[in-house]
Amino acid sequence: MADFFISYNADDADWAVWIAWEVEAAGYSVVIQAWDFFPGQDFSWRMDQAAQAVPRLLAVLSPSSLASQHVGAEWRSYYRRDPDSDQALIFPVRVRPCEPKGLLGGHVYVDLVECDEATARQRLLKGLQAVLPKPGPSSDPADPRRQKPAVPPPYPARGGAEPLPPPTDYGHLVRRDPPLPQVEDELYSIAFSRDGRWLAAGSHCTALLWKLNEPGEPLSTGRHGSYVYSVAFDFDREAGVSKRLVTGGEDGYVRVWQLAPLKLKWARREHTEAVYSVAFSRDGERVASGGYDGRVLFWDTEHGEPRRTGGHAIEEAGRVTSVAFSPDDRLLAIGTLRDKVWLLDIDNGDARVLGQHQSSVESVAFSPDGKLLASCGLDKAVCVWDVASTGGEPRWRKREHDYLVRSVAFSPDGRTLASVGWDKRLNLWDADKGVLLASMPFSITDSKWHSDWIWSVAFSHDGQMLASGGSDGRIVAWQVRGNAPGKTTARAAPRRRG
Repeated sequence: MADFFISYNADDADWAVWIAWEVEAAGYSVVIQAWDFFPGQDFSWRMDQAAQAVPRLLAVLSPSSLASQHVGAEWRSYYRRDPDSDQALIFPVRVRPCEPKGLLGGHVYVDLVECDEATARQRLLKGLQAVLPKPGPSSDPADPRRQKPAVPPPYPARGGAEPLPPPTDYGHLVRRDPPLPQVEDELYSIAFSRDGRWLAAGSHCTALLWKLNEPGEPLSTGRHGSYVYSVAFDFDREAGVSKRLVTGGEDGYVRVWQLAPLKLKWARREHTEAVYSVAFSRDGERVASGGYDGRVLFWDTEHGEPRRTGGHAIEEAGRVTSVAFSPDDRLLAIGTLRDKVWLLDIDNGDARVLGQHQSSVESVAFSPDGKLLASCGLDKAVCVWDVASTGGEPRWRKREHDYLVRSVAFSPDGRTLASVGWDKRLNLWDADKGVLLASMPFSITDSKWHSDWIWSVAFSHDGQMLASGGSDGRIVAWQVRGNAPGKTTARAAPRRRG
């Protein structure tokens, strides 16, 4: 017997599926139409059967569900069994602005409206534990026809309640003024801190940090024995600031640095070859590192203690070039020299191939909602994959670069994808459709553009800045017109192939 029967209107299917996944991830069991009702069955009979067999109802509350006769019949059947709510048989979860009235109005609900994913998960789990403190496995064997997906569903942050705002126009950009000072050595990886205070870059034997609000020469971490290939910031949600930087490079070390003041917190060398990619989990508790030794390792952020390795799940993956956490910290995307894009389930260690390039994969990046994954590689291709897909084909694959594509990044609204490569170009794409929106440099005579390979691209976390770093030691930074002063304004036009 399952613990909860999930009642919802079709308009709230995205929320119902996300809630169902989280409830089962917490150790409870559910019956939900999306997974447990099969073609050919009588819908009304299955609803009645579930309502009679499952002891508790999880009601997904929204204007649509409150107006639905079917949803109303479901919760009233549970109300009749427990009119005083002594047994808490009805467990309401509000996902869109609404106010239950009548008999249902007296029930306290878990409110997920306007929550980020971590807060929504925490509130839901706290409510479940209050109602049913000791979940247990379902007494019914799993139906082999059950249609639960293999990967977590994306968090429906907006829930479809309001229309999406127009995408940020990165075709009209203003050159950041003053520019960030150029350095002598190559810049292999760049990253903005989420609080907007810092921009970091990996270079020769050091990581460099520019204070974006205090123009001047960058700070230097030093202490690396060779090239620093990857940098990433954490973010403390409660304090609203980035407190740490992680770096990885040719010497095989993973290092975590405190930002204020800048000092080394810990350094570990478990990789036997170069560390090509490092990433912080969204909750800031873990660091992932991928190396040329073919291993993916996880680290405790605070003390640098090794956590369970992910390497055993991808033994045939080969040398790792890029790692990225999904927004919900459930999955790790992995790019490899053996042409494949992998998805690793961090909790259970299972891994699967999401897709493949014709040559080595250089970079992977999740969209902000976790539904899409972008990749690029030596085959000059930029690809976008549906994370839930198992078909092996990308949503789109385009070749508009003339050489290796080294880095991809989604804008914070998820609508634009940037790609850079060794052809000294930065391309901007419609992330959903793969339409080339713009290509930089604006002019081949632009003396302030990169004069050599471009290694990395990044958006600021407010979406108002875009920057690239290259072999010439230069960071070319732009701001969305109208949001900051600047001297150079230009319109990027789609590149025409001759």
